[in-house]
Amino acid sequence: VVTVDFFNVEDRNGIVIAQRIVDELKAHYPMWVPEQTEPLLVEYRAGAKTDPEADTLQQRLANALINDLAKLEQHVPKARRALVVFYDTFELIEPNPVVAVLDPGRRFPDAYQCKYIGAVVAGRNKLDGHHENWEGREQEVQEVAIRPFSVSEMVDYINVRSRLDEQST
Repeated sequence: VVTVDFFNVEDRNGIVIAQRIVDELKAHYPMWVPEQTEPLLVEYRAGAKTDPEADTLQQRLANALINDLAKLEQHVPKARRALVVFYDTFELIEPNPVVAVLDPGRRFPDAYQCKYIGAVVAGRNKLDGHHENWEGREQEVQEVAIRPFSVSEMVDYINVRSRLDEQST
């Protein structure tokens, strides 16, 4: 499972998501080497972020990831998902979900043409079925309502997230 928390601005980036997907799959399938993807991720980290060709880099990265994932398929048991990407707090990017994909010509969430990648999109708002990202994808989307957090669950969450590192004080 790869978790992407859209509450964190840095997570709302297709390249960050691709890096997490590659890292998680490499950890579970060490025989898989994403030989096309990794050099492009290195190029991005080396400063291509400010390059006017960044869109081209993202599209090249999307194509490289698609090719590398096709090679991964020979290592994955045939009847199961290899990876589930969990997108949390989706409502923070819902008006423009394309920010979370590598190739702006593709839709969110992108499985990079790999049948072994699935997605769970969690948020407080109902998806806008009239948004171009979701139109015609009714068969792909299964909405599931879950109960809200209880007061004690919220207090526990706040307490865990707000603790200071005692060693740094």
